[in-house]
Amino acid sequence: MHTPILSIIIPVYNAETFIPRLIKCIKKQSWQDFEAIIIDDGSTDRTWDISIKETSDDKRFKVYKKKNGGPSSSRNYGINLSKGIWIAFIDADDYIEDDYFTVFFKYNINDIKTQVIQGFKTFNERQIIQTFKYCDSPTEVFKNTYSSFLETSHALNRWEVWGKLFSSEIIKTHNLKFDENIHIYEDGIFWHQYILLIDHLIFLPDTNYRYFRPEFQQTLTTRRIISHNELIYITQHYQKLSYLLIEHFSLQKYSDEIIRLYINRFFTLIIHINIKKYPIQIYLNLCPSSFKYFKIHQFKEVILCFCTLLLRMFKTFIK
Repeated sequence: MHTPILSIIIPVYNAETFIPRLIKCIKKQSWQDFEAIIIDDGSTDRTWDISIKETSDDKRFKVYKKKNGGPSSSRNYGINLSKGIWIAFIDADDYIEDDYFTVFFKYNINDIKTQVIQGFKTFNERQIIQTFKYCDSPTEVFKNTYSSFLETSHALNRWEVWGKLFSSEIIKTHNLKFDENIHIYEDGIFWHQYILLIDHLIFLPDTNYRYFRPEFQQTLTTRRIISHNELIYITQHYQKLSYLLIEHFSLQKYSDEIIRLYINRFFTLIIHINIKKYPIQIYLNLCPSSFKYFKIHQFKEVILCFCTLLLRMFKTFIK
């Protein structure tokens, strides 16, 4: 049986509007040696029927249905089913340009300890609204070698798993999974854990991924209430990962930026927690324990973020 070079994992949920476009894009890829695994995560619309219909003429596509468990559960399901040497993730409402995968393999196809990364363009219902490029020319970063590129590009801040290729061998050998206990920033935890297992990153100037951001729809982050336990769980993971990344890529010079990122992510999470459900003392206790590694000059940003939290608490409790 032929082993495909690439497994494309696509979690879908109520994506009947978008999935035909994505399937068409994948069929048009200049890189043709792949399997595409579509996981219907318990959709209640016509996603399953449309996926079966649109892929019936192409044996490289495999469509599965499972009980609803969220994107992490679906991605893990797809990883377990995958047979490819490399793994790519695509969200159902996004799409890709014709040479998306060919560009990846132009720079690496054999070295599983190397990850190739592309930028993207964000679009809404009407137009392209933003372009994110990592660099103007291919840029390499090596383990244990400080790179000013990581400092100037903020490349580690882009936590999405799309726009990247992953080694199936590394994922499966180390039993790397998306954490199904959390529903925000889980892709970032997965990616940071993955790059701690490899030696080499190649950032490309290409932007062949198209990320869909609806014009009149809130994002998951802004519409979901995060539990106290989930907040604790996520912040503990990111605190640990931040310092492992600093060591792995010799980023001591860059450590302030990574910790600053952690501060921002922490407060992005905490202002979306269900404040009325827990005593105020919990939130006041969270902050000092989380900031024990921060340097004095970083506390200006901490204080600004903390004031935002206190303002939201005040507005919540006077209602």
